[in-house]
Amino acid sequence: MSRTETLVGREGELALASAAVRELFEGRASVLVIEGEAGIGKTRPFGVVVAALGLSRRSEDPRKAAIAALLAREDAAADPKAAEDIRYRVVEEVVDLIERACTQGPVVVVAEDLHWADSASLLAILSVVRQLPLEPVLVVVTTRPSPLPAEVVRFLDDVAVGGARTLPLHPLSPDEVAVLARESLGHGPGPALTAMLAKAGGNPLWVVATLRALADGGMLHRDGDDLEPTTFELPASLGDLVIRRLRQLPTATLELLEVTAVLGDAVSLRDVAAVACRAPAVWWPSSAMRSTPSCSTRPTTGSCSGTSSCTTRSTSTSHRRHGACCTARLPWH
Repeated sequence: MSRTETLVGREGELALASAAVRELFEGRASVLVIEGEAGIGKTRPFGVVVAALGLSRRSEDPRKAAIAALLAREDAAADPKAAEDIRYRVVEEVVDLIERACTQGPVVVVAEDLHWADSASLLAILSVVRQLPLEPVLVVVTTRPSPLPAEVVRFLDDVAVGGARTLPLHPLSPDEVAVLARESLGHGPGPALTAMLAKAGGNPLWVVATLRALADGGMLHRDGDDLEPTTFELPASLGDLVIRRLRQLPTATLELLEVTAVLGDAVSLRDVAAVACRAPAVWWPSSAMRSTPSCSTRPTTGSCSGTSSCTTRSTSTSHRRHGACCTARLPWH
């Protein structure tokens, strides 16, 4: 399987990102928020900032090494007041570090997985945005669309007021998936392979992972100008990849995903709750549940002890707004 670095189906997103880069080289500050599915991040104090700036006590940059030393002191501080003072000093040093870098040329700061960011990281990034509005710095943050912690929502609201642009990464369309397959394999997908790739839900990572697993396993054959799978079963290696991606999720979340996977790609939240024998409010606020479509749930016995003793009838129409649908999405990064 040939490896491709081509971006497929991202013309609008690339145009917006290119505009932000042009502004950067014109000496203007800006913020770009990239929304996508959930990834894995760091939760320790200043974890996101440490990753974005490469802060380490072994850094060849003495300023980065000094900030890393401050962070070590904060971790070791027993007095909460002393730790708080160090945190504010770290924020000041981070802002100063980026400001000095801007004197050498345009700077891009990328903070990934903001949905996992601690309050100290959010404060540091927001301080950069607020205190350096006239410097040539582009701050790029990535986050999942929802649900988000309240602190992250406030951060996004603050940068939006300052003119930040949001770049949502939507699933690829079927035509774009076909283009990605052609770029990856050198041949277009036939009807059977197209149907198999549709199970990836337009997620580029899972499309490419499926193609790579099929190619590496020798499970593709030529059918005219197209490629088709020799089996309708997904490769075992793809299942292993899914398991590795899900391993960090809480047990309760995994159990919910198992139920949802059996019911289908997109199902009523009420149906999931009925099969799992849990109240819908456990997963979604009651105000949202009032907007869900009606459906029939009928336990076969007076008490429910497992999924085998529940029967449900899915609604004929899926409503995605207000959390009416529960869609199983795999974390990718």
